[in-house]
Amino acid sequence: MKYCCTESDRKGTCYHEFRKGKFTGSFWNEDSLLIHDYNLNSLHLADIFRSVVPCMKKRL
Repeated sequence: MKYCCTESDRKGTCYHEFRKGKFTGSFWNEDSLLIHDYNLNSLHLADIFRSVVPCMKKRL
């Protein structure tokens, strides 16, 4: 199964975009990796990201 796609493969807008560097205010960049929301949640990737990315950790 392919988990990520590129902008040219994207169908719809329900994706999480990952890109290198600082956010520049633009979306759907050609060099970004995209993960569909369904895959992010069904594979529990959001939980993994929350465990390692400080700004995503749940506040108690």
